[in-house]
Amino acid sequence: MDLGASMGYHIGTISRLHQYIYFLSCQQLGNLQPPGTISQRSNMSSV
Repeated sequence: MDLGASMGYHIGTISRLHQYIYFLSCQQLGNLQPPGTISQRSNMSSV
């Protein structure tokens, strides 16, 4: 088994995990702070 390839694979997995955590935290921030997403949703639901 190539050590460099396995290291690259682990690094890719970790970066993907970080992107996922960042995406989740951004979603939670968007849910907590109502800059425009919540008002847009209410407008779409009222239509």
